[in-house]
Amino acid sequence: MLGANGFFIFLHSLDRDEAHCAQMAVVYKPPGPLLDGAVDEVLLALSKRPVQPDVVAFVHVDQGPELDAALKTDGAKNEWLRFRDRASLLTAAFDVKTGGVRVQRRETAKRDVATAFTSVLKHALHEVIQSGLAAVFKREEVILLAPAGYAYQKPSGKREEFFLKPDLALSSSAAVGFVGFALLHKLGPKRLNQARELRYLFIDTMSIAPVAYALKELISHGRQAPTYLMVESFHSYGGIDKVDRPPPREALCIISASTSMSMHQRWVQTKRANSEDVVTLLTAAPVSMYEEGALFVIDRPKSVFSKGPPQLCIELDGETFLPRAEPPKKVLLSELAHKTKETDVLRDLAQSGVFDACRRPAVPAAASRALFVDGHILVKELNFQRWLTGELRLRVKAATRVILHQDDPASKELAEVIHDACKKQFPELELRIASATGIETLKLEKADGVLVCAAVIGKGSQLLEISRALRDLHEGPRLYVVGIQVTETRDETKTLPPNLQHSKPVKHEFTAYKTLAIGLQLARSFADEIDTYYAPSSDPSQVPAPLKSRARLLGQNEPVRASVLLPCGERASTALELRPGYAYWAGKDYTAGAHHASVLGTVGVLLQRAREDKEDINEEKRLSSASFRHVLLDPENFARFNDGVIQAALLRNAFPSELDYRMDDAASSRMKAILLRMLKRIDEPAGEGALEFLLAIALQRLLLEELHQQEVVDAARNLDCSATLKEVISFILRPFAEGSGSQAKPQLPF
Repeated sequence: MLGANGFFIFLHSLDRDEAHCAQMAVVYKPPGPLLDGAVDEVLLALSKRPVQPDVVAFVHVDQGPELDAALKTDGAKNEWLRFRDRASLLTAAFDVKTGGVRVQRRETAKRDVATAFTSVLKHALHEVIQSGLAAVFKREEVILLAPAGYAYQKPSGKREEFFLKPDLALSSSAAVGFVGFALLHKLGPKRLNQARELRYLFIDTMSIAPVAYALKELISHGRQAPTYLMVESFHSYGGIDKVDRPPPREALCIISASTSMSMHQRWVQTKRANSEDVVTLLTAAPVSMYEEGALFVIDRPKSVFSKGPPQLCIELDGETFLPRAEPPKKVLLSELAHKTKETDVLRDLAQSGVFDACRRPAVPAAASRALFVDGHILVKELNFQRWLTGELRLRVKAATRVILHQDDPASKELAEVIHDACKKQFPELELRIASATGIETLKLEKADGVLVCAAVIGKGSQLLEISRALRDLHEGPRLYVVGIQVTETRDETKTLPPNLQHSKPVKHEFTAYKTLAIGLQLARSFADEIDTYYAPSSDPSQVPAPLKSRARLLGQNEPVRASVLLPCGERASTALELRPGYAYWAGKDYTAGAHHASVLGTVGVLLQRAREDKEDINEEKRLSSASFRHVLLDPENFARFNDGVIQAALLRNAFPSELDYRMDDAASSRMKAILLRMLKRIDEPAGEGALEFLLAIALQRLLLEELHQQEVVDAARNLDCSATLKEVISFILRPFAEGSGSQAKPQLPF
């Protein structure tokens, strides 16, 4: 704590591991005049503490006579009577020339405790100073957490989800003076003996200049004759190379903070300095190197960030270490700004069975697909076959001899459809079908054409392998025909065709029925849910009856269909359904139903386009920002799109950072109101998405202010509903019961 009239006061325990142990109140007074009555005020403040210290120790540098006189005044003696022989009074003088400590006992109430603390002050002053530094550099003040979806990009170029700002803790002259004293003690006897030779105090930022001047003042007490000591900032990484290598023993470098100690290392190496010639005020454990060069090591914060990779980085200025701040950007989806024809295929094929979600292909070792496309059904679709016939008519060359298909059953079926269509349109062509697995034995003339087909692809890795293998086999025309491509980003859909089309003799062609970029968060949401609730190591008997079938289907190779999303209704037995009038499916009639996969895919495409499309979507409507701004999905999205299946799709496709409302109290309050209203009507259509919202909160994908979140969780647990629904809610909120529901709020550096 900060004492009155320039004193810095903190507590040091004799044994930190014990709950109840002897404590010493350390009172440090930086050099300077001692005000009348200041000692009296300190003693009065310490005597009024709920638990009085066992020892009061005044630590000073070259202020013995003044302090002695102050302690002998009637006022100080009267205030000391408040301790009633329950505490000892010590004074400790630090010798700047030798680094030694001279301790004098003024009042001794507990001789054994006084003796123990006397020994600590004489022989373990470092431990006492560490307690004082812990009181200065409090975690909540010096550790800045990056906002959700961001990471700090430091002047060194490294990225971290937190940043250290020790200057934020230097809030009083007493605290600054104590840090200067801690630096003086860290120099050690050898360096203190050489202190008279110091000419320069280099600092990495002017924000810690007060500490350097405090150290300068202390050093001046140990010099035989006054000499000039200059304080210079080299402005972080931008100016470290401009500093000439100082002569040995004439310079001391003070670095504000570093999580990696990289600047510390750079100064030692580039300036060829000794280890005692550079000190870093603050670093975070674990320290990989130069730990002995840190003045204070603070515990690295536990991860409390939104899941998923940071979307943007906050670039910090090298001198001030502050970013340019802007308020959160809330994006409200609208038909005018965000609708796209890319999602028409999801609407048109919603009832065909082509699309499913969280399903694994029936291929050994295949991974689960967030948006699953059934290639067998796709190749039988009339709309697809009409498109295919038209593309073949326009693109198939007379030199084509082989239809080479990707090595999977659906692509083989597509190759057969292409073969039959070509026989009808080009009876003179002699075509044969081959699999990509036999490409090495494929017999081709150099001028022969090849048609490569795949029913469903992701990034197109197998097609690129086929392209590489064909490179040495032929130089004729080549046509790639793809059914549906599902990727994470729009860039992936744009880069594949040029990679496949590149050819010097003859430009190859590429055509795809549809390409869909759905982002990566849909897959992440299902993976988190399965790992948390339905992992192989979990007990299946703990899964409520309404969720057992869904738990068995998610991530497997059987159709999931209407079980993709959590159910609704009084007994949690009704599948979420999309009603007529969905704005992004307008333009063609569709039958209402549980089109989970198609709606999930539609929302995934819309959100990913809102993040990436800089040409057709203006800055204010874009779900991204070129500057330092926290980008959020406006809570009004969940009021505007009030079908449970659409709300669930938004929750599962959004980045957790886009649903992190902790930094915006109004948005968090609005989300709380929406959720409480849904919970009150959980057995009605207005509350059909409630279980998906509770799941998002439990998995920390949807984050509210702590009080708002607790209010929602309490309301869910205390609902007046059927026993079955209560069991499902309790199961979903299980992570809170396990103690993982509380979230630390990021702290911004402004």
